[in-house]
Amino acid sequence: MTQNKKYIVALGVAIAIYIIMDSKKNLGKITYLDIQDQLFKLLVNFEGFTPVAKWDKAQYSIGYGEGWNWDKNRKVQAGDTIDRETAKRWLLKSMEKYFNYVNGSVKVPVNANQMAAMTSLTYNIGPGAPGGKSGFRNSQLLKDLNAGKSKSEVAKGFAAYNKSKNDKTGVLEITPGLVKRRALESALFMA
Repeated sequence: MTQNKKYIVALGVAIAIYIIMDSKKNLGKITYLDIQDQLFKLLVNFEGFTPVAKWDKAQYSIGYGEGWNWDKNRKVQAGDTIDRETAKRWLLKSMEKYFNYVNGSVKVPVNANQMAAMTSLTYNIGPGAPGGKSGFRNSQLLKDLNAGKSKSEVAKGFAAYNKSKNDKTGVLEITPGLVKRRALESALFMA
């Protein structure tokens, strides 16, 4: 599938999520089950499916971008293989971990769309170490959200995570795929 087709599919998923979730807007407590299916559909379009472990920047990944082999309770290793059903199960386990992290970090009421967007972001950038400079925990987006800034101001924070390290030069560069992903997450957050 070409990048443009992936973008169109991901945009369609984001619009579908908006339509589905708009009728369920909930400013109370959001549960993982509230967003699990929509989040899975969103992440599958971003991550793609890889049946055999491959090296991906800093680790081996498999399935839908998983770095953890849930069945063997270890990191994914070269030679690991997976089917789609197992990959979905692993992704659902990982997403719940990231959802719980986001849920515990957010100190203000949010709706299901906002939780899905922030969980997708955190799945991609990681939660971050205490006192570190990266990850969701240390993001300006989270600081702005918890400080009560407007939804549109907070949504601008997604764009800050549009770079990845060039494998050859080691330099951070804007990546078209991440630009598109952040735009879709931002749009979902605003929905």
